[in-house]
Amino acid sequence: MSFEDEMRELENQLAEMERLAREVESTGGDPSDLLHSLAEGAKQAQETIERAKRAAETEAAAPLVDPDAAAT
Repeated sequence: MSFEDEMRELENQLAEMERLAREVESTGGDPSDLLHSLAEGAKQAQETIERAKRAAETEAAAPLVDPDAAAT
């Protein structure tokens, strides 16, 4: 995946974690299952950040292609 794809995935994961956090706040009972889900979400987000970092490094190391260069 590209850096941009990884960042979109991270935004989706953040939105899910925010949804779960709101659910925890509104739950009157034992929120342990929701807290477990938040912890798993945080782990997945960290993995996505690492993939995005590697993708950014790979993209930065790739040679730039001049779109105006004549194809031969």
